[in-house]
Amino acid sequence: MGACVPLPQLGASTSSSLRYIAGLMRRPSLSQLLWAFIAGCVLLSLAIFAMGFLAALPVPGWLQPIRQSNGWTGAVLYAVLRIHLPMAVLAGLYAWAVFRLLRARGLLVVLALSAPWLIYCFVEALSYYQESRLAPVHKLMLLFAWHKWTARLFVPLGVWVASKVSSDKAQDVV
Repeated sequence: MGACVPLPQLGASTSSSLRYIAGLMRRPSLSQLLWAFIAGCVLLSLAIFAMGFLAALPVPGWLQPIRQSNGWTGAVLYAVLRIHLPMAVLAGLYAWAVFRLLRARGLLVVLALSAPWLIYCFVEALSYYQESRLAPVHKLMLLFAWHKWTARLFVPLGVWVASKVSSDKAQDVV
């Protein structure tokens, strides 16, 4: 699985170029994707618990000035430093272990591992804005607002970074 595909020579035939591209884009098996999705469900429960735990911790002294600032930037920076960045690291470590166990990585595995979290975030946001008394256009605008989804994308970002950090040698060790 971790064999290197040699680069095709300049002016080489089309078949060697196609073999090179096929070697780069190895598709994981269906069972690997299924196990990645199941591991994503475990990651979802871990993320929900860890984010609640991180939010309940007392505020360290060096974060007090950021927390007490009245600006929107201070609130976002406080949440990112206190909850979302540690959660991205935790998700990345978990994903790195999953990639080593599955001996597969790539965009499909990252999507399968992140899908439960993204589905949960979408359903949670949808149910939250359904309860509000806003006009339907405003609900949709808030549902897909960039500032709402940046915090929700830290877990998939950690998973994606872990897929880039995993090396082929590390996958063959397991």
